[in-house]
Amino acid sequence: MRIIILLFTLALCGHLHADELRSILTPEDAKALATCEETLSKSLEPNLASDDPETLKAAKDLSALLALPRKKPADRLALEGKWKVRSLQVSRYGVFTYPFFNGEFRREGESGLIFHKNSGSQRRMGIVGEDGEDWLLFVGGKYYNDDAQGAAYSGFQEESVKTDPKMDSFGRLYEIGKDRLLLIFGETTFGPEVYELKKGK
Repeated sequence: MRIIILLFTLALCGHLHADELRSILTPEDAKALATCEETLSKSLEPNLASDDPETLKAAKDLSALLALPRKKPADRLALEGKWKVRSLQVSRYGVFTYPFFNGEFRREGESGLIFHKNSGSQRRMGIVGEDGEDWLLFVGGKYYNDDAQGAAYSGFQEESVKTDPKMDSFGRLYEIGKDRLLLIFGETTFGPEVYELKKGK
């Protein structure tokens, strides 16, 4: 099943235009994407006054990332290659940062680009496409290292492919410096989350 889902996702990525990729999102997910930065800021704010030293440090780290100037990557396909990826997550229990793990952007066909965080216990895979002037759009799925089922957004599914909407993942991808990216995810049942990416093995 995992191979089927991944192949189905890869087959689509070379044929989707920007409006088609966004149109796959459910109305709820489209709304979450539109408000992802506002939602993240509101969730982060109380943690910046936390009495817990670890939460406070993590909150300041995330706040500093969000304060960096950001723009749309100039050349989407130039992102191809190996990257280091770390997750910063906000929940009702505080703010949590994780170490850097391996990830990659991989070309598929002439114009397709896949992002895959392929190490660590929490993983993601999906399509990176155009989405206006300010950011690139990521649409895919979250999965765990011991999951038998792979990662794909539920909107990609056909009758022969099963996906889990609870594991859907989508977000805005920005450039925040030379060989540095920021991926702000739309909030799902898992809460607000951000990836910081640095190019290199």
